[in-house]
Amino acid sequence: MPYSEVEKTLSFYTESIDDRMEDGMSEEEAVSRLGDIDTIAKEIRADLPITTLIGKKVKQSRDKASNKTLWIVLAICGIPFWLPIAAAFAVTVLAVYFSIWAV
Repeated sequence: MPYSEVEKTLSFYTESIDDRMEDGMSEEEAVSRLGDIDTIAKEIRADLPITTLIGKKVKQSRDKASNKTLWIVLAICGIPFWLPIAAAFAVTVLAVYFSIWAV
């Protein structure tokens, strides 16, 4: 969970407890009214934006050394496919560039 999300969630629950204490509840009552900690944790995880979760998974997969090795092997094995495509793209860009200057 990103630090900013932790801060927002923490401030929300702190404010909720403070509001209940201002209404006359004791701190123990205010905390018990929030519910079970496991339920709260599940709700927080369910409310996380999908982009945050995907970003976290992508970062984890990038950090793994085995994935780096896999990408290197795939890049080497894929040379017969991506090298001609890259060369054709470069030649096309150069042809357009020269055509613009020829006019």
